Amino acid sequence: MDSGWQPANQVERDMLTALQAGDSAAYARLVRAAPLYLPVLPDGGSLQLPEGLQQLFDEENVVVFTSEVSLYWLLSGLAAGHEQLNYDEVLARFPAGGGQLVINPALPIGVLLSPDEVDDVAEGRQTLMPVQDVQDTVIDGVLDEVRRMCLTELGSDIETAQAPLGDAANDLERRLARAVESLDFDEFLLALLESDVVLPVTAETTATPAAADFPWRVLGAVDSPMIPVFSSATVLDRVAPGELPRVLVPFVEVLTHWPSEEHVLCFNPGTSMELTLPGNSVPELVEALG
Repeated sequence: MDSGWQPANQVERDMLTALQAGDSAAYARLVRAAPLYLPVLPDGGSLQLPEGLQQLFDEENVVVFTSEVSLYWLLSGLAAGHEQLNYDEVLARFPAGGGQLVINPALPIGVLLSPDEVDDVAEGRQTLMPVQDVQDTVIDGVLDEVRRMCLTELGSDIETAQAPLGDAANDLERRLARAVESLDFDEFLLALLESDVVLPVTAETTATPAAADFPWRVLGAVDSPMIPVFSSATVLDRVAPGELPRVLVPFVEVLTHWPSEEHVLCFNPGTSMELTLPGNSVPELVEALG
């Protein structure tokens, strides 16, 4: 989220310097002294937030920015306005029972603290937890849960999925293995886009994903559907014992006819060649294909 962001004032420049130097106390003192900007929620009391940020804007938390520029850099078109407060006024906004002070979320100067921790950090008794670390932890937790649910519904578990796969079953798996070894996500994605994949379905069919009655195998709850996809029948049969009906289709065709932005794509769940894509990322891939 931080691509293109630059500090908008001296406070933000000093915050960036403090974080880069590992000077948590200096950062906390800046928070206590600086003007703070609170986004005003639109009618209805909620924001339609970028991926990975929704949890930080929980109603128990107070989200602040250290400049109007940074606030609208993230929330332009989302927030209805803003308030300027000092630190003590911000503390007065916390609900009974506390919450977290979320400072500059999604920015390189983002930090998460409880109100009590600000003084501890300013006095050197505690160090900071950058917001990015919190976001990464939240995202990792979500991915773990998606993986677990997917494997459970397929009749498998993480230990089975993570066991060595042995020899690659096809050229796609050879390319994926090389991409994983070299940490080359672009090559991983290119290999998928140029290959056929194995798609488990709910019934034997000769239909393609373009058909209105295509029998997609949808896992998960109604409000969090997932669709598993595999690199080969070998991996499918490892992860989902029972000889599920399946079709072999180009991965591009799967993307082009993806059911909805609510459906999460779970490719090779739990294996070393795993990819999890939220449904709203699928149209972006299709658009990139031209």
